[in-house]
Amino acid sequence: MRPIKLTLSAFGPYADLTVLELDRLGESGLYLITGSTGAGKTSIFDAITYALYGEPSGSARDDSMLRSKYADPATDTFVELTFAYGGKVYTVRRNPEYQRPKTRGEGVTKQLARAELRYPDGRVVDKSRREVTAAVEAIMGINREQFLQIAMIAQGDFLKLLLATTDKRKEIFRQLFKTQKFEWIQLRLKDEARRLNGRYQESKTRLSAYVGGILCAEESAHAAEARQARQGALSVEETVALVECLIREDEAEQADIEKQEAVIFAALEQVNANVGKAEEYKKSVDALEQKRMALPALTRRQEDARAALDVENGRAEEREQLDRDVARTEADLSRYRELEVLESQRLTLEKSVAESDRRQAEAAAALGGCQARIREARERQAALEGAGAQKERLEAERQALRTKKDALSALEADRSALEKMERELAKAQAEYTELSQTAEARLATYTYMNRAFLDEQAGILAADLEDGQPCPVCGSLHHPSPARASENAPDEVALKAAKARWDTAQKAAEQKSGECGRLDGQTRAARSTLDARRAELLGDADMEETLVSVENSIRDLEREIRAEEARIREKAALDAAIPEAEREAERWSRTVTDLTASVAADRSAMAEKEKQTVALRASLPHATRGEAEDALTALKTRRQAMKAALEAANEAFHKSREALAGLSSEIATLEAVVATVCDVDLEAELQKRADLIERRGACRTRGNAVASRLTGNRASLAEIRRTASEAAEIEATYKWVNTLCETANGGLTGKEKIMLETYVQMNYFDRILVRANRRLQKMTGGQYDLVRRVDAANRQSQAGLDLDVIDHYNGTVRPVNTLSGGESFKASLALALGLSDEIQSSAGGIRLDTMFVDEGFGSLDDDSLRLAVATLQELTEGRRLVGIISHVGELKERIEKQIVVTKDHAGGSRCRIVAE
Repeated sequence: MRPIKLTLSAFGPYADLTVLELDRLGESGLYLITGSTGAGKTSIFDAITYALYGEPSGSARDDSMLRSKYADPATDTFVELTFAYGGKVYTVRRNPEYQRPKTRGEGVTKQLARAELRYPDGRVVDKSRREVTAAVEAIMGINREQFLQIAMIAQGDFLKLLLATTDKRKEIFRQLFKTQKFEWIQLRLKDEARRLNGRYQESKTRLSAYVGGILCAEESAHAAEARQARQGALSVEETVALVECLIREDEAEQADIEKQEAVIFAALEQVNANVGKAEEYKKSVDALEQKRMALPALTRRQEDARAALDVENGRAEEREQLDRDVARTEADLSRYRELEVLESQRLTLEKSVAESDRRQAEAAAALGGCQARIREARERQAALEGAGAQKERLEAERQALRTKKDALSALEADRSALEKMERELAKAQAEYTELSQTAEARLATYTYMNRAFLDEQAGILAADLEDGQPCPVCGSLHHPSPARASENAPDEVALKAAKARWDTAQKAAEQKSGECGRLDGQTRAARSTLDARRAELLGDADMEETLVSVENSIRDLEREIRAEEARIREKAALDAAIPEAEREAERWSRTVTDLTASVAADRSAMAEKEKQTVALRASLPHATRGEAEDALTALKTRRQAMKAALEAANEAFHKSREALAGLSSEIATLEAVVATVCDVDLEAELQKRADLIERRGACRTRGNAVASRLTGNRASLAEIRRTASEAAEIEATYKWVNTLCETANGGLTGKEKIMLETYVQMNYFDRILVRANRRLQKMTGGQYDLVRRVDAANRQSQAGLDLDVIDHYNGTVRPVNTLSGGESFKASLALALGLSDEIQSSAGGIRLDTMFVDEGFGSLDDDSLRLAVATLQELTEGRRLVGIISHVGELKERIEKQIVVTKDHAGGSRCRIVAE
């Protein structure tokens, strides 16, 4: 993919329409994206990424931050990218969701996010943002994450990768190379081993419980062996054999008990028959005696019942009179209901008359009040005539004052910004003074050390002079006053270090001087602009007093406007309310007339109902219907009591007669039974039965104990066999699963702690390091190679992705975090480029014709900067452009093609291409 043209509108720091003809940079080589910090250099890559995938490059930037805060409200926000891929040209355009002014009326509306992709043949995809993103991924063969990993080399991110531990580097590679599935295998194996171990321990617990449930009689010869088994002292095989032996022993005892029970059962049946015969004879004798004793009492009860029945039969005439009284009283009840209806109707009419009187009075009062309000409203309506005439003039005056207030507020904000710029200038000037003094001091130190070093050289030569031998400098044979070596003279290494410190301080002072000049120019321009605007707005007036005066005037006008608006609303309300009040008065007038007629009619009807009520009440025996109903209830109760007494006397007579006949029959039957003589000794048979029952109970107790042991031991034997087999099977499976788990999770004792996922990542890492070292060797003159550490520092922590560096100058291998700042940048850049190459290879050989490298060059000396640029230059072989995002001044001299980003004083940024 190679960008051809990028168009930005109200995007990020770019407030206006910005068009970058990126094809002017050519099809290969290096170019520099340069500008001050915060100007918007990285926003260019953000825009390209957003156009392709609908999201910017950084995770800290979202759609709500994409619209430029400096843009005019009416300016649309969008990004449009024309790019070439596979010899074909595509155009993609996107805009985020943001608020914009309405095209009609006031206020704002939401501009929805949109996306559009145009193919070389004219086809357009614009159904949804996701479909456009999917189409771009289909064209380029990579998604956003892969594009960022290949196309953007961000120094800070890859320095983290360079210095990361095994655990941290594992997380990074997991995202890059999608190795989560291997971690999932590790976790599944760990879970399976934990599950199998749990099942094994559970089966052992259950086996112990089943063994603990073995039952054995205390008198058994195997009792001691059973206790050993329950305590876990016997093996599974020995325990099974013991339980089988106990079962056979109890089965034999159970058979013997069953034989004894059969003999006892036969004897008990015979004894029970003899006892039953004797008990039945005794019961018959006792029953005959009891019934003979009950016969006189039952005879007397029959005679009493006959006398009571005769009395009730003699009250027939009294019962008939009660029936006639009940019928007459029931007939009168309907007339009482008629009386209640008449009384209810009279009361209803009385209430209606009272209610109509009340409503008539209320209607008359409401009519008077309504007429009074109409008079008052018409008077107020006349007073409000002409309301609203001054509103338009007052609003115009308020708008003019608001415009002036906004201008004064903006002027005050610019003044605060100027003060901030002046503080920054003063700070920079103070820093320059300090840096300049430091450079002068380091120059003096270097000059002193240089003179001492030269003097030291003379002392070294003089140390070897001998009289008669010529001086190597002047040739003299006599040496009356030879130079002496100084004890504190510096060596050549110290002298070079002093010169390097002086050079560094001098460069820092020069850079700070340039910064001071830039800040001074900006401050002067801002001050000039501010003075002109102040003179235009204020003249000689005071800013604060003018602003307070304007705000007070605005508040006064707003009070007048609100008062005028209130008068307008009041007049409109009266215009609508007066006709409605007139209609309401008409309705109340009709109501008064209607109620007057209704009251007269109700009074006449009420007098007629009163006359009918008096006549009906005089013809009834009781004053009220309730008294009549109470009298009826008393009559019915008395009649029911007499009827119940007759029925009870009749029923008592028939029952006593039937009971006497039945008792006589039972006595005759029992006399016939007692006549037969019984020859069984009941007491002797009862003793025999008690003895047999006791013997049967003892047998059953023994039998239950034996049966309980048999049931328990048979169940325990089955469970012991099943559980033991299950435990052995689980244990065998657990052993090989646990070994596999420990291997995959790096937990084998005495072995390196390398997990399966880490092992896979090690292969990726080795390939990355091969690619990275090709470039690192060139950038370091063959001094360094990156190498993955083979042996962990200890066998207790995870290993496999730790990184060392080989120093070929002294043959040492040391941790990568011992590199200096510049060396670390070169190593991290090489690692990043190697990672980019590996990701492209993993993505199916996808090749991008454009790459970006963001910052990090400020820590390099001249030689390192030259080697780094040369390494990046190699990336441009063929048809590849590499853009370096940096503000380092030396790169401007080394790289001719540039995109220059500058900040505007009024806010926002601009950019231009320098390609010549």
